[in-house]
Amino acid sequence: MSLPTRDNILCCHRRCSLAAIADHAAGERAAGSQQLSLQNRSGYSLLRATIAGLRTHAPCGFPVVVRTGGVPVTMDGFCIRRRSRFVIHLGDCLSPSNSVAVLIHEWAHARGWSHYLDRAAQDVRAGTITEEEFDEISHGPAFGVEYAACWRVFSGIVLPAVS
Repeated sequence: MSLPTRDNILCCHRRCSLAAIADHAAGERAAGSQQLSLQNRSGYSLLRATIAGLRTHAPCGFPVVVRTGGVPVTMDGFCIRRRSRFVIHLGDCLSPSNSVAVLIHEWAHARGWSHYLDRAAQDVRAGTITEEEFDEISHGPAFGVEYAACWRVFSGIVLPAVS
């Protein structure tokens, strides 16, 4: 599976362990080629509530579309900037709680997007900075502020509403 070009990727949320990769691959084999949307999955009501809460209380500069699937085995999810929207892809074999964690992380990238990140992505393509340097830039102080804002929406608004 190949990712979109580097010029519009804000973050690739990588898997942490080989065990997680093996679990993901086993889940893909069990699911076969059937693609399930978030609307059809039982147990994902917290994820749906989190998406709604973030859209209302932590909006981004452009609309955000959340999709499952299309994520390489080595990743849990990623965020892409398109011309008029952000697209967050979540791994289709993530548990509901892991889906929420990855969503909050990627939503923070969408909220923290800037032209500076676009230029850094261009520098990666040009070979003037490395992928690791881009990862450090995209997870800098601005990301931390946005992540905290997203987490506050989740913990202060979404969780109390669904409990």
